[in-house]
Amino acid sequence: ATRPIRIKVFYEVLCPTSQNWMLKQFKPLYSNQEMNKLFVVEPYAYGNAKTAGGVVTCQHGPMECSGNLMMSCASEYLAAKDNVPFIFCALQELINKKQVADVIDKCIPAAEYRNNVSACVTTEAGHAVQMKVA
Repeated sequence: ATRPIRIKVFYEVLCPTSQNWMLKQFKPLYSNQEMNKLFVVEPYAYGNAKTAGGVVTCQHGPMECSGNLMMSCASEYLAAKDNVPFIFCALQELINKKQVADVIDKCIPAAEYRNNVSACVTTEAGHAVQMKVA
């Protein structure tokens, strides 16, 4: 058996280029059962953000920082097999101008995980998670 290739993906939730790549190029590849056995994706929602003095500033503004934080928290609490579908759902919702709390409600069906991600986004724990990505 072939070991899957590890691919690190750095993206920004409100970046049109990131959204396009994730939803139009990566999603079809990921959805192909034969292809997705060949790789494991490690997503990092940070992209071109900058960190100074523990404060994150995002290229596309504060809403992007909130979305990136949500993605980092989701990566922390969701199993890999659930995280990538969450990313696809969340990016589509963010394109449709949904707020982070609404995205979490729609894209994480299991209440336990939804509550963990929501708590992460709204507490200091989320900041610590985001600093690991930075």
